[in-house]
Amino acid sequence: MLKRLEAERAVAPSERESLPPHERVPRQEAVDWEQRVQTRVGEECGQDTQARLAVIHEIRRTELRADESDSYTPTITAYHRIVDLLVELDAG
Repeated sequence: MLKRLEAERAVAPSERESLPPHERVPRQEAVDWEQRVQTRVGEECGQDTQARLAVIHEIRRTELRADESDSYTPTITAYHRIVDLLVELDAG
């Protein structure tokens, strides 16, 4: 998903719609992924980890408000942070 988002970001906004569906990340796919992560963190981890995940989302919201013309960079950055958190949790 991250690779597809990064590829989408690299394409001019006027050309994104012409990308084949398998090269794009539908909004619902991203929302579903975020919800699965949130659910698993809630089930498996403590409040500290939930708070860390909430901070990642808050940073993204702040970055989105700061530059409404680019929703890709804050989202990609947030997703990298989430993956890093999940890797850290997995390493235990």
